[in-house]
Amino acid sequence: VFFIGVVGNLLRSGNIATSGSVSHSSTSNGSISSSSSTPASSSAESITQESISLGVGQLIQAYDDNAVNADNLYKGKIVAVSGTVDTIDKDILDNAYVTIVDGTTNMFESIQCYVKKSEMQTLAALKKGDQVTLTGICDGKIVFSPTLKDCIITVAK
Repeated sequence: VFFIGVVGNLLRSGNIATSGSVSHSSTSNGSISSSSSTPASSSAESITQESISLGVGQLIQAYDDNAVNADNLYKGKIVAVSGTVDTIDKDILDNAYVTIVDGTTNMFESIQCYVKKSEMQTLAALKKGDQVTLTGICDGKIVFSPTLKDCIITVAK
């Protein structure tokens, strides 16, 4: 397990692309609509507006049902996932991450979200059980979990 985690972490790289993106939104029936957007600013608000919004269970189910299709839909795209903080930790390469769950999946299923360096203060203030939305780039399923990178944290009030 240790080796698999190291390999997964070494495969992760890149930054959020905030210009010339494609905007996606979920509809009530779970489908996704798309439209082109104008270049965005680097603010958290504009990144959130351009993202695909999903629940933890939706993203996990998409990868469990068909990882190839889920990659086509989400990998490399900005995704906003809402859920409950489960773990806050650092990997062996000292990269900070948070895992989130939503109660609809089994206890071994979560989404692992690596946060931007600028989010360290917010991450340090989080507690297990906090309700959050993490917005970042979907990096596909690494090891057993869908993974987001370069995440921005929004804590529910």
